[in-house]
Amino acid sequence: MKNKIKQLAITTILMTFSLNVFSDTDEHHHQEDVHVHGAAVLNIVVEDKTILIELESPAMNILGFEHEPKTEEHHAIVKQANEQFKSYLSILSIPDKQCKQTGSELEFAHDSHDDKHHDDHHDKHHDDEHNDVHSEYHLNYTVYCDSLKDLSLDINLFKNFPGFEHVDLNWIHEQKQGKTDLSSENTLVKF
Repeated sequence: MKNKIKQLAITTILMTFSLNVFSDTDEHHHQEDVHVHGAAVLNIVVEDKTILIELESPAMNILGFEHEPKTEEHHAIVKQANEQFKSYLSILSIPDKQCKQTGSELEFAHDSHDDKHHDDHHDKHHDDEHNDVHSEYHLNYTVYCDSLKDLSLDINLFKNFPGFEHVDLNWIHEQKQGKTDLSSENTLVKF
């Protein structure tokens, strides 16, 4: 029960932190309800010997498509991605530390939008472009490590899933907080 309360408190802090502290007025980096292919948000909270990891990403970055899987090939791609996401190591590694995953949660959500009603005067081609399907991955992990002194993280998303181009990392560690922009050329985070 004590661990559940602690995890709930940390999750609440993380949610408040990611929604309020990092609200950026620059449209390119605005994070509220943004669905940008190639981009994702990674939130990390380090508390004592526990690391909470949260990833929110369009499915396009991971699967290469967003529609509901219809073919055997698409089902196999989803199955493989979901299998990889059973471990936090698909997202990041923690060099030189002895760590164990103690919890995980995966949500793969489809949301289709039909915007034909928005502007009936547009031609059919334009209307077809707005029949969007937005699918998202929401992943959460709890990782316990023997020690988190001199902590660094190596972000594996870019090598495991080539659809990622940019990841906004929001972090809380030792009563400090910050934001780091990650890319395939910038994957090491030192605290």
